[in-house]
Amino acid sequence: MTLDDWIENLFPLSPDTDWEAVFADHSSPFSAESSGKLTALLEESVSISGISDYLADLFPVLLSSGTPEAALTQFLDFSKSYQKKFKNSFNWGHPITKALVHVFGRSNFLATRLKRNPELALELLESPFLYQKKKLVEMENGLRQRLDQQPKVSLSEFKTVLRNFKYEEYLRITVRDLAELCPFEETLEELSSVAICCLRESLSFVTTHELGNAKKSKKELMTDTSGIENGESLHSFHLNSHQNLPFSILALGKLGGNELNFSSDVDLIFIHDNEPLTGEIDFDHKLRIKAARLLIEVMSEVTEEGFLARMDMRLRPGGERAPLVLSLDETEFYYTASREMWERQALIKAVPVAGTERLSKDVMNMITPFVYRSLLDEEVLHDVEKVKERIEEEHLREDHLNVKLGVGGIREI
Repeated sequence: MTLDDWIENLFPLSPDTDWEAVFADHSSPFSAESSGKLTALLEESVSISGISDYLADLFPVLLSSGTPEAALTQFLDFSKSYQKKFKNSFNWGHPITKALVHVFGRSNFLATRLKRNPELALELLESPFLYQKKKLVEMENGLRQRLDQQPKVSLSEFKTVLRNFKYEEYLRITVRDLAELCPFEETLEELSSVAICCLRESLSFVTTHELGNAKKSKKELMTDTSGIENGESLHSFHLNSHQNLPFSILALGKLGGNELNFSSDVDLIFIHDNEPLTGEIDFDHKLRIKAARLLIEVMSEVTEEGFLARMDMRLRPGGERAPLVLSLDETEFYYTASREMWERQALIKAVPVAGTERLSKDVMNMITPFVYRSLLDEEVLHDVEKVKERIEEEHLREDHLNVKLGVGGIREI
């Protein structure tokens, strides 16, 4: 008997179900040790106020999670946390509740977040974006409204706002994914949109700080390498329409392909257009580098609220030895001289995700002939073979399965 069959045979439940007898039956798929723990958890769960009419919907989801003990424990923790905060029982009969409980036993991080902030469940139940995809512009508007509600914001507060936004969206996206309320492609697209929103707001923030904070003198900016202090507040950081950005952001890999998953790194290149920021070339260079470092910090630092994304800048022209920000001319010169096939391949999914429209067009016009050359000769085919052989030499000798680089892995496909 399969687990699904066993769970199906549990229902309908009688009010006085003997859980010890249920698990003692030879058809139970659980060990004796697990059965004892599950018996106690289920007995406690059925006693939750207002839940009896919905057990047939909720219990199968929890018991089939793969880690039913963790699922039931997290489920009970959330119920108690909600009861403590709102002085009444959760709405177990809401049409979305069944989808919500998919989180328990499947995402420890989000389950813990629900326990700590049970109000997130209420917001999720009222969301219009559980059965339809939330578009990038809708996410941007929602995040902007949050930021506009704070007339002043410190770096630490800004990080917190973005992280709360990310994980609230991740909760909604995860529920849609686990409960199969949407096609998988929409999950990847929404995860990509979250990252793009955070990158755009972070670029706006660092631009205003590095270029718009008149309180700091040029001398202070030239000698200060630590960036903005966590407690220092800034006024609204909307960009001035005439204010130049320190750089634009080019996304590669999964973000460039609008197919980010829950654990993807974000591969980026920062490019500027030589437009003056202050009128002093050396000073402008320092400002661009400082802005880049601050943006990376905002995105990647792990705080009490989590992090936004792991930033990978190694695919920029020149790799780790090169400056974090390169000009469009420097980038074009590098790619013109480059004969590395992997660099052309890395740019196949390249797409601008933040910055000015003009520079974005110039960047794409520059890299397109480098990636898609007019002639496909035998040398290109040999280069592709060499890249594949190098991967095999480095990774196929491993004594464990490498999902990304091994035989039949993501890279090979």
